[in-house]
Amino acid sequence: MRRLACALLLVAIAIIAVLLSRASTARSARSDAPAAESPTVPSAPRPAGETGPQVDAQTGAADAAPMVASPSTVPPDGDASLVVLVVDEKRRPRLGVTLQVTYIGGGELKPGPQADTDEDGSARLAVLPVTRAYQAYVTARVGAYSRSAWFAAEEDEETRTTIVVPTGGRIAGVVRHATKGLLADVRVTGRPDEEARLEFLDARTDAEGRFLLDPVPPGSWKISIGGKDVICLKDYISVKLGQGGSADVGVIEVGGATINGLVRDAATGRPLAGVTVEIRDPVFFWPTTTDLRGRFRFEDLTPCLYAISFHRSDYARRYLAGVEVAAGNPTELTVDLAPAAVLHMEARDAGGRPYVGMAQFNYASPDGSGNFGVFFDEEGHARLQGGLPPGRYQLTLSAPGIDAAMASGEMVRGENKVQFAIVRRPVAPPDGVRSLHGTVRDAKTQAPLPGVRVCAQRLEANTDEHGQYVFANLESGECRVSAAREGYGDRHLEQVTIAEGEERLLDFTLEPAATVHVVFRDRGGNPIPGEALATFVRLADRVPTVLRLSADTLGRATVRRLAPGVHRVRCSMPGIGESERKEVTIPPGESEIEILLR
Repeated sequence: MRRLACALLLVAIAIIAVLLSRASTARSARSDAPAAESPTVPSAPRPAGETGPQVDAQTGAADAAPMVASPSTVPPDGDASLVVLVVDEKRRPRLGVTLQVTYIGGGELKPGPQADTDEDGSARLAVLPVTRAYQAYVTARVGAYSRSAWFAAEEDEETRTTIVVPTGGRIAGVVRHATKGLLADVRVTGRPDEEARLEFLDARTDAEGRFLLDPVPPGSWKISIGGKDVICLKDYISVKLGQGGSADVGVIEVGGATINGLVRDAATGRPLAGVTVEIRDPVFFWPTTTDLRGRFRFEDLTPCLYAISFHRSDYARRYLAGVEVAAGNPTELTVDLAPAAVLHMEARDAGGRPYVGMAQFNYASPDGSGNFGVFFDEEGHARLQGGLPPGRYQLTLSAPGIDAAMASGEMVRGENKVQFAIVRRPVAPPDGVRSLHGTVRDAKTQAPLPGVRVCAQRLEANTDEHGQYVFANLESGECRVSAAREGYGDRHLEQVTIAEGEERLLDFTLEPAATVHVVFRDRGGNPIPGEALATFVRLADRVPTVLRLSADTLGRATVRRLAPGVHRVRCSMPGIGESERKEVTIPPGESEIEILLR
């Protein structure tokens, strides 16, 4: 699993680096957001452990800094210096190589400064000191080739790293569609067989379907065709190059195969609308949604074996592996989904006090295991709908401030009640070791807020019933503190400085967020269940919020993180339709809006 997670991390980093440095490549990873003014920031890749992969020894770059998942904001300017030297295999400097710095933190990737190397092959960039809140890497791009290296810059200090880029070596070929002929402007990518190499190849076909990857270092490469802009997924082609060698892979034929499918309720046989269907090959994926007749369709698939997953919030997930797709007659699929078990959970301690806040819910059964994040309200109640097929489960609840609580039993279709007996850990540490503590309150009522997740450095804590949190034995120095709770806007504080042995008091408030119930309907007024993409743009500050919503059988989905005000809204369901752009006023508290999908 560690090797797989590492490989996924490297691929994600390389792809993002290319997106930041090449506008033409950016077209191949278009956002799914329905509104042009609402770009989304891709999720940051997460290492398998606390540290990221090591950079190839020949680059001389440092290991990856620890990745912290707590929210963070990267300032625009830096007060540390990064000097990057770019050379070829014979240590000759490379002039005019484009360098791009990227910061990772808080589940986001943020672009940093850019520069081109001078005649000495070096460039100096003003970067941010790498803290516990985020990490950073720099990418060098030469032609179709890019290479990344992690760095750890210190404040008011100069950090140096060297990146080796190749000379010579190329891979050429032609991409042709089985029925449409030569394909222009299709993405061609290459990844090294060695998982630890932070390298990436990227090019697009010309008007005659030809592509050229140049330069290419020696070694084994996996070449893939297609992407989210063209549904012609292709299993990778292995190419091995020697030093300065070249290879012509000839004509790569893609497309020409089709999947037609129907998704039904396993108990009643009725068609299911709004089911998310996702097809994958070894590199790319493509999602769609069943229409009102429960049907879905994939076209332009390259004949090979695919994996397909099916998901709707009120049904158990289903996964099909090794679906063979051939050219000629369409592949017909009929898939039955079983209604999921709905869990009503209650968590209380021995004194009857409810647990409030976010928790991780883990499940295990003979058929598999997994986890969900769930929120327990002021009564200690949480509801989990979807994802769990009926069966016998071992359940575990864990969260900051409590010992892991366990329950087990047979879960049936429909409603199930589960009770967790929790044991709280001491809220306050012994005298003399407290370093950061405080109270979180509602900004409107000033009432203390229980169940707020507070993050500081690598630690997390939940506020108790009095809204209090505490961290012991934090490291001295700069510390970024953040807090979040369902129903409230996230609060990101500026960095605070903690002196050695200091007991620091930090109180703050959270602004209540509006709760909006979004109801999706078709032209006939019928509710539409399923997965939807919604974009809310608050007109006062043009701040976009892009959300993936899961509508129930009544077509209803709930959003609890929007700021009150006038918003421009647009929604879409792949395979069903999209709404017109409309303006709605979202008041404080609860409200409901209807979205008509055409």
